[in-house]
Amino acid sequence: MEIYKSYDLPCYDGRKSFYGKARVLEDRYGNRMLQSYNTRICLICTDGTLNKLDPVATATTLRHIRSFFEHCGYPYPGNHEWDALPLHEDVRLGKGGAA
Repeated sequence: MEIYKSYDLPCYDGRKSFYGKARVLEDRYGNRMLQSYNTRICLICTDGTLNKLDPVATATTLRHIRSFFEHCGYPYPGNHEWDALPLHEDVRLGKGGAA
């Protein structure tokens, strides 16, 4: 993914911010990738597909993931569902989360 722009992920859980620890990387087509602590976590494409890139999810990274889903307009599927998602495979997102 060629990065077109990058910005701090807004915090949607009531806290002030993530203090630069969570970033959104966007390509020129609008596909968005979450970077948490310099690790690329997942990619949400404009066609509604999700690609999980890293299996590790600490409590803080899960906060980043939940805010990233909200930022991209999708409901977070839940911690158990997130853990069960396959790595490096496209998963179709719907209004109810990962399908």
